[in-house]
Amino acid sequence: MTAELEPQYVDSQRALELMTVNEVAALLRASPSWVYRRTYDKHDPLPCLKLHGAVRFRLADIEAWLDAHQRALTPPPQPKWGVVLGKPRVK
Repeated sequence: MTAELEPQYVDSQRALELMTVNEVAALLRASPSWVYRRTYDKHDPLPCLKLHGAVRFRLADIEAWLDAHQRALTPPPQPKWGVVLGKPRVK
């Protein structure tokens, strides 16, 4: 029975883990300045906590943000060969 409770405990501890801007930048393979800009973006900010002037991030919040933006990060499908986009020219 103890083995069944361990994964839930680990997940709840992981959800409470706070990360710095540099740690989030390393996780996302982005620069710290990009993370700061996304934090203060008015349209779609990175979820964060602001504690006495310091910005911190919950790992679970960053993962949820990434999941929500998965479609935006996936490149569009390439057209098949021989398919012409647009209207044909009329001479």
